Amino acid sequence: MGVYDLSTISDLDAISPLETFLSEISNPNTRAAYHQACTAFIHWLETIGQNPLRVRSIHIATWRELVQRRHSVATTKLYLAALRTFFDWMCEQNLIPLNPARAVKSPKEVIAVGKTSFLEPAETRMLLASLQGEQPIDLRDRALIGLMLFTFARIGAALRLNCDDLVRRGGSTLTCSPFCPRL
Repeated sequence: MGVYDLSTISDLDAISPLETFLSEISNPNTRAAYHQACTAFIHWLETIGQNPLRVRSIHIATWRELVQRRHSVATTKLYLAALRTFFDWMCEQNLIPLNPARAVKSPKEVIAVGKTSFLEPAETRMLLASLQGEQPIDLRDRALIGLMLFTFARIGAALRLNCDDLVRRGGSTLTCSPFCPRL
């Protein structure tokens, strides 16, 4: 795309850059979330009679306040990230001279209590006991699930472990199976 004369672009043409912007996002989840955020913003601009190519920071700040009343802080931050990225792209395409979303701050999210749920020891024992099978793959799955439950490890970290990484605690005995990788 070249340099555009903003006075010749109509309101209908202003939606076309959004479609082009979205088509360049490879992750389908990000594309869907950004589509929802940008479309909601453009529709809001239409309700107040504002051309999307003439947006200023005050418009984005006002919209942020409206979004924050209806949605969580995380959703508001996502919507602002979508707008920042969209307006950055519009600057790169020479559709607008400056990114009006850069000046608008995201709300702070204070998390006092974690959202990750955990299993009680009795529930953990019941889960591990429910995993049946004596094939190597069954034993591997039971070991990985037990490791993840007792160490809060993510699967990627658990898969990178070696037998030497395991430590004996509380008098339990550790034995490596023949399937344990040694590097």
